Amino acid sequence: MNLYRRDKKLPTKKNYSRYFVILQEEEKGYSLAGDKLPSGYAKFEIKNDKCKISYYVQNLKKELGPYYMILICSKRDVNKLIKLGEMNIDDYGRTEVSFEYGADNIAETGIGVDKIAGAAILKLSDSNIVSVMTGFTSTEAPKGWRNFEMVERKQEEQEIEQEQPEIIEEIQNQVEPEVEVQENDQEINVPPELAENKEEINVPPELTEN
Repeated sequence: MNLYRRDKKLPTKKNYSRYFVILQEEEKGYSLAGDKLPSGYAKFEIKNDKCKISYYVQNLKKELGPYYMILICSKRDVNKLIKLGEMNIDDYGRTEVSFEYGADNIAETGIGVDKIAGAAILKLSDSNIVSVMTGFTSTEAPKGWRNFEMVERKQEEQEIEQEQPEIIEEIQNQVEPEVEVQENDQEINVPPELAENKEEINVPPELTEN
């Protein structure tokens, strides 16, 4: 008996793709041991409108950090460096970290994954860039990529949340009168500008008698 119905909608196949960018040593002197070169990769997994980016590195000397994970964008007239964040290396010279973003808005920069031409691990000192490890999707690196503008995720919302408690405390200090009650003699120190208008201060009945 055939149970298949022609009007039945088959589930649509989800779009999925994955590719790797192999990271290789570019600047000498950052290997954990002399006989082992730093190595690793950046992995990109795109599923529908999401993109998971993973970094894996080994044999990198921790003491010479901090190191930063960078995406090199040089496609379709977009020449940018996306700074994903600092890389935390363990005592064995290894690390593995993943990020998940919208495929058309990597790290909330408005840049899509289709603009990425490579990945890098850099040391940043003022305006100087040291390319510790790099890898690209093609055989040639984008010309002048070290001079691209560097962008990163905006921290405005986080800064507002951190400043909010301080703003509230400052407002409270300006609005609330300073009333000091001493436990021994129950005296109330009222600011002079409020002393003439007693209705503005609510004094408990048990204190007015004293």
